[in-house]
Amino acid sequence: MGGKRGRRSWKHSSDEAIDVPSLFMEEHENNGLEIRLYQLVLARLWRLRLRRESLVVRRTRLLKAAEFTATSGTGMRKKQRAAAGEDGPHRRDGQIDGADCGNELGGRLMTKAADWIQPSGFDYRQGQGDSPKAHDKVLSDRHLVLAGKAHNLNDFSLTALPVDSKWRNLRKVCNSYIFTTQKMDVNQELRNDKVVELVEGVRRNASEKAVVDVGRAAFNATLNSLSANHNRETTMDSNCIKYLFLDLFVAGTDTTSSTIERAMTELLRNSDKLAKVKELLNQTIGKCIHLQESGVPRLPYLQAVVKETFRLHPAVPLLLPRKAGVDVEICGFIVPKGAKILVNVWAIGRDPMIWDNPNSFMPERFLGSKVDAKGNNFELLPFGAGRRICPGMPLALRMLHMMLGYLVHWFEWKLPNEVMPEKINMEEKFGIALQKAKPLLAVPTPI
Repeated sequence: MGGKRGRRSWKHSSDEAIDVPSLFMEEHENNGLEIRLYQLVLARLWRLRLRRESLVVRRTRLLKAAEFTATSGTGMRKKQRAAAGEDGPHRRDGQIDGADCGNELGGRLMTKAADWIQPSGFDYRQGQGDSPKAHDKVLSDRHLVLAGKAHNLNDFSLTALPVDSKWRNLRKVCNSYIFTTQKMDVNQELRNDKVVELVEGVRRNASEKAVVDVGRAAFNATLNSLSANHNRETTMDSNCIKYLFLDLFVAGTDTTSSTIERAMTELLRNSDKLAKVKELLNQTIGKCIHLQESGVPRLPYLQAVVKETFRLHPAVPLLLPRKAGVDVEICGFIVPKGAKILVNVWAIGRDPMIWDNPNSFMPERFLGSKVDAKGNNFELLPFGAGRRICPGMPLALRMLHMMLGYLVHWFEWKLPNEVMPEKINMEEKFGIALQKAKPLLAVPTPI
């Protein structure tokens, strides 16, 4: 390719010029590698242009069709009102009109999700007299992605099975043999041992004045606790056992560890809250005394910290997608049979019509409140609700309070390299659970 080429620019759909430096061609005219890099850059920019145009077309079609709705994450088709001569989205009985969709109930999150949520459009306000379990029976099927079907999750996994006899048997195993209060009490010593191992590991790092990855430490403790279950007698076939343990480990490790990491992050950003938790632990339990699960009910502020973390940072912000088994009307909207249902608990937890100062970490809001995290209140649904509620919720609640209590009770925490609390990176990334984009690193000092 002879001759020197000048700078080139490519214009995307908004007519904003993206300048491609000509150094590839100008400085190394005869270098095939540079020419190839130049071609790759142009190809990449062309793909971006096509992608932008595709998204514009797709969003335009969705807005024109306006057939489905996303209700705090729930896909719905708007009820036809041809007889009344009403066209287009509008506000009625507290429902939100289409123009306000992007600004209400987590518009930012739903905008990001709009690329892959086909049933998108309008929102409606939750909590208008309906219980989270009001339509549970007809909205209990799972909407499984192709990747899950490729791994046979729809045949064996408790989280993906439809509501049938196999699902009921697996659910019975969890509710009657693994997560009952009696079984949890019997295995309490095992969980305590694993939490103490967590403390000892942090203590070793503290003696070396090393920085601790809080999320990783909590992940290891949770994983060890799950693998320490010595009661494994069962009559289930090998496939059911394999997928049941897969569900327990996958669903129980990342979610718990990310919640601990978020709770510690918020406490480090709010030193007065951290000091209050520590003071109440010392008053109730005593200094350098091991916290027991039986002592957690006497620590309402510690429980409030966990609830506030659930509210601000749900590990699964849209929960697992459900599917409508039949046509059902909810708050004036018709959910068609087979529609994908997404519950946007992230947006509900930050809704200013439900919470005062929704973006502030305020555990005090739960003191004296009857709102719990067990699926009984629309305001707080970290584990879901109804028959599809997370079966491991009893274990998660016990582990969360124990691990957080131990970490706060036995160590003084500070940020490394004189990082200011307000400078902690709070960005998030998607994984099995919603996690911090950058892990929380902190320096512990034993008390």
